[in-house]
Amino acid sequence: MDNKKFEKRRKGVEIIFDIIFWFNLISLIVSIAFKIFYLTGKASVDTITYQELAINVVTVIFIFVCSRLAHKGNIAAGIIGVIIAILEIMLAGILWKLIGVLLLIDSIMYLINYKKQ
Repeated sequence: MDNKKFEKRRKGVEIIFDIIFWFNLISLIVSIAFKIFYLTGKASVDTITYQELAINVVTVIFIFVCSRLAHKGNIAAGIIGVIIAILEIMLAGILWKLIGVLLLIDSIMYLINYKKQ
């Protein structure tokens, strides 16, 4: 019974990390496209700095690693999930706050059920 609870929470954390990954990847691709448009002269306004672009790349890689950790059932996925969820709730927009709350709930339940596994 406890293993089923853990698997349900593991899958939930993995799905939420996947959602965050895909949205961040799309955002990164759009940012790169706009940077290319600016550098080639097709856009007159630069929308993102190189530092922001680097942060976006690191974020996409980090979230992908977190998703794989959740897929493997690693405890680090739950810990990182709680941290990311709290940051999203504090810093992000309304939609991301909702995703952050869902990630926080799933991550906490993931950690609780991890010990029972």
